[in-house]
Amino acid sequence: MTKLTDEELTRIERIAGNYTKVHYSEVLLLLTRIQAQADEIEALLDQVIHMGEIMDGVANALKGVPPAYTLHSTHDIAELTAAKVEEVRVLREGLGEAVTLVNDHLEGTYKIDSFTTQPWEKALAAKEGN
Repeated sequence: MTKLTDEELTRIERIAGNYTKVHYSEVLLLLTRIQAQADEIEALLDQVIHMGEIMDGVANALKGVPPAYTLHSTHDIAELTAAKVEEVRVLREGLGEAVTLVNDHLEGTYKIDSFTTQPWEKALAAKEGN
């Protein structure tokens, strides 16, 4: 945000102290600066509102749609997102192992011992925290 210069503050003090001798050009200059600052504040407010809408959308995606007239807290979004990323990683790893087992079976290289890896059970255990 731009700040008023010392010269502009002095002009404001002079105008406020002796308003009968106000020059139109000084008032116009000050109003122009005030409008520029108001526009900047409005743009920043729009950015904050947009970021809030994004955070609300992320919270709803992670936690589900909240009850009517309520919003989810966003204080834990980073931790929830990290947990979801880890969950996806574990499930992908399990899927990769399952695909390997299926390929081994189709190629005839499947061994009984291979079944003990049970990738879907690993993924479920990881999800449950076991």
